[in-house]
Amino acid sequence: HHIKFDNVTIFCGAYGIRALSTAHLTLHNCGLHGSGAPWTFRRDASKRDYPGRPHRNLSRLNTHSLIEVDAGRESSVWAYPQNDHWKITHCHFTDSHDGVYLGAIHVEFAHNVIENMQDDGIYLSPMYQRHKLDGTDPQIVVHHNLFKQVLTALAFGGNEPNTHDQIYVYRNVFDLRDPIMAGRMSETRPEPSLTKGKLIGDHGSPPWSSLTIAHNTIIAEGSRDALMASGSGATPERPKRVYNNLYFHTDRLPAYFVPAAGTN
Repeated sequence: HHIKFDNVTIFCGAYGIRALSTAHLTLHNCGLHGSGAPWTFRRDASKRDYPGRPHRNLSRLNTHSLIEVDAGRESSVWAYPQNDHWKITHCHFTDSHDGVYLGAIHVEFAHNVIENMQDDGIYLSPMYQRHKLDGTDPQIVVHHNLFKQVLTALAFGGNEPNTHDQIYVYRNVFDLRDPIMAGRMSETRPEPSLTKGKLIGDHGSPPWSSLTIAHNTIIAEGSRDALMASGSGATPERPKRVYNNLYFHTDRLPAYFVPAAGTN
């Protein structure tokens, strides 16, 4: 409880910070640097040896995520109190596969730089079922940050039931123009495979939390949607509010998909 890292630099292994049952954690003026080298491609570091699959990992020496929140459940005696009340400000996150996992904790994430991530910048998925007696909906506030060279700036994933998280994303800059090195060259393909980043997405179509996305600047070269998918994922139970954002497409202007009626 009540731990503060101030002006600390962390060179991360598989993870930088891995937290369980940690309340009132503060990171200020810190740098978390992963081990993803400039010549590392996304396919080099992707995990491929899932059970039942015939693949093997080319390399697992990279940093998988800079901050990982362990999913302690009530069935685990040591899981209460759970991760709660974090404040991460004026920090630098870079050179990793994934950036920061922030699911289902009261957290303020502000005035940070997140850059050079091969996959997700911030994971917003609920990481565990909130204790039913808490009485408050968890809030995640993401504001005044700079996102650069990330594949998916804001991401959801996992199969945890949605826990009524309230997520507010405002006054950030998402500069998605720099390409992500996806696959290295081969004997049959002399040029490397590069891909462009996107604002928001998921893995496996999990439920997205209630979202307010406002007053952000999003700069992108390629996209299938003029709103960069920020209009997606809403349900009647989990509303979404998107307003006063600037979407600047340096390439052609993609189509605008009107959200389906009744999705709130």
